[in-house]
Amino acid sequence: MRRGWIRLVVAGSALGFAVGAAGQTAGPAPVPEPAKIPLPAIKFDVVSFKPCKEVYGSASVVLPLDGDSIAYKCQPIGRIIYFAFSGPMPFMMTGEPAWVDTDRYDFQAKVAAEDLATWQKMSLSAKRIMVRGTLADALNLKQHTDTTLHPAYNLAVAKGGIKFGLYKDGETNKLANGQTLTGRDSEWLADGTAVYQGVRMGDLTESLQTRVGRQVIDKTGLKDFYDITLFLPLEHYDASRADAGDSPIPMIFDGLKKIGLELQATKAETGGLVIDDIDRPPVD
Repeated sequence: MRRGWIRLVVAGSALGFAVGAAGQTAGPAPVPEPAKIPLPAIKFDVVSFKPCKEVYGSASVVLPLDGDSIAYKCQPIGRIIYFAFSGPMPFMMTGEPAWVDTDRYDFQAKVAAEDLATWQKMSLSAKRIMVRGTLADALNLKQHTDTTLHPAYNLAVAKGGIKFGLYKDGETNKLANGQTLTGRDSEWLADGTAVYQGVRMGDLTESLQTRVGRQVIDKTGLKDFYDITLFLPLEHYDASRADAGDSPIPMIFDGLKKIGLELQATKAETGGLVIDDIDRPPVD
């Protein structure tokens, strides 16, 4: 599976979800089961899937709060599944056939005019559940939650404490490559150095787990925004490189130690989604 960033655009704001190792995606965890969230009182009136032959899509989903639909442009079906089962914590998806992560479609699900007011008042969690139902109806999607323990890392403060400072609201800094960062932002330098300006630990764990191939759990207790510079190559985890002994992971560990953080081996439930069955989309 191609790794990258999914951008969910909701009323002009964007949320980044990190896509991880092949067959496994680090993204938000499944939301509570439908029984724990009020079930949507409506269904989509029109649902369409159209094959997309573009080499690379826009990697975005548009869900305007004042609109009547949700739409993906030239995206793998896996991206829609991630949206439907997403929540606040990282999780991994396994068991999906290869085409789920490679074949791209233009997808749109639209509510009827008489249901527009209800749709606009629904929570994002309820809208996710509507998309789950659509995937079950249209693609025969069947899945279950993985409750087994998997190797993971705890991100913790190392002995001696942190060696980075607090972010100052609106600060501006010029980097060695000439780039200027203003406000909360990040930049990767040519040597693999990541410069974070105003990063939270939760955001840092998401970046780390896509590069070390395991779930990373924030155990630092650090709640503020920070300025952090460390070695964190732009490319994501590659199991073949790790097996060949050509992995940047040791350098990532060393880089964390230099700023007073460390990754501690542990095991954890990923809350992972296991795909049991799914059909290819019906082509309009």
